[in-house]
Amino acid sequence: MITVIIDAAHGGKDPGAVYGHYREKDQTLGIAKRLQVKLAEKNINSMMTRNKDEYIPLLHRAEIAKKIKDNAVFISIHLNASESHKASGFESFVLSKKSGNKELQDILHDTIAVLNSKYSIKDRGKKEASFLVLKQVKHIPAILLELFFIDADIEKIKDSNYYSEVATVIATAIADNYKFNN
Repeated sequence: MITVIIDAAHGGKDPGAVYGHYREKDQTLGIAKRLQVKLAEKNINSMMTRNKDEYIPLLHRAEIAKKIKDNAVFISIHLNASESHKASGFESFVLSKKSGNKELQDILHDTIAVLNSKYSIKDRGKKEASFLVLKQVKHIPAILLELFFIDADIEKIKDSNYYSEVATVIATAIADNYKFNN
């Protein structure tokens, strides 16, 4: 049986990006909870690094992922922000383009980019980065998603079903395209 480890960024004392009354930690948790439901509907096991507003250190998030030895993927959900409030868009990050990461990034990034185009959220590209959480989760494919800019893009989605839609497209992409050893 496969497992998707869902990492809702930030939490507790760490709000992440903040814009007005929107806090990244709340938004990512809302998306993560919806994703967990959508995965369950597709009979895909999932595990969340946090399921409430609590601070979980990055190394502990990685330790949670390390408990799943194989047949799993790690998805860290984030929102971006800029000091100028002018930057906008969606981007995805992997530690390296090794085969499992590249496949996961291609599948999820391309699927989310299609949804985001519906909301005029531009595609900032597929990237590599040495984020600590990605560096610590090397044994399974891992991706960090910056779904949109909390300051520049929130107006485009705040009165929509975006969170449910993005959870649905991620779950569907995993179920339909990602190859697991069952």
